[in-house]
Amino acid sequence: MLPPDTGAEEIEDLEEGGDKPSGSSRLVIYLVMGSLLILFVPLYFSATTIRTINVQVKASLEALQATLSSTPPVDPRLESLSSTLSVVQVQSNALQSISSTLEAIHISWPQIMAVISSFNPGQMSVDAVSQSDKTITISGTANEETVVMAYAEMLRQSGFFDPVAVEAISLRILPTLTPAPEPTLAPDMPTPTPATLSPSKVADFTISVVVKKGESQDG
Repeated sequence: MLPPDTGAEEIEDLEEGGDKPSGSSRLVIYLVMGSLLILFVPLYFSATTIRTINVQVKASLEALQATLSSTPPVDPRLESLSSTLSVVQVQSNALQSISSTLEAIHISWPQIMAVISSFNPGQMSVDAVSQSDKTITISGTANEETVVMAYAEMLRQSGFFDPVAVEAISLRILPTLTPAPEPTLAPDMPTPTPATLSPSKVADFTISVVVKKGESQDG
């Protein structure tokens, strides 16, 4: 309430002063509005930029996910060639294994027997040849021990066997044959030449040889 002595003019002045702000008050309001505007503009542009970048990143991510999830079509020719290659590789590995096995166990028997038969029949004879895996045992008879040793050295030098071992040599005395009586010849008939005497002893021998593993026997 107004004091009782307040006049009409003073009341009017107070009412006018309450309705209209002073100049300093209006300046403060303008400054506050300007500050808010200055803060709002960068925030607006920042939000707009972030939304734009977000849209671009989302689009790129969707495209990348679609690329990763999609399976490119396989060329039928490439698929056929791949299957053929797999089959060929399996066959090649199998053939290589078989080839290694055959090479390891291969023995050229014609050449082996030709070497074993390379002896002088007048000096020795081969009575038996036995084979177990790559080991060959040769048994026979020779006129002398030196003939057996020379034969073993020939086998060693042939290049087909390693090692060559003389397992046994035993001398055997041959029975003495009683000579037949000489027939009576007429005086005018020539005297016959006496027969060559057979050796009185022989050497029985046993030789073992091992065919070289993987040795090429083609020449």
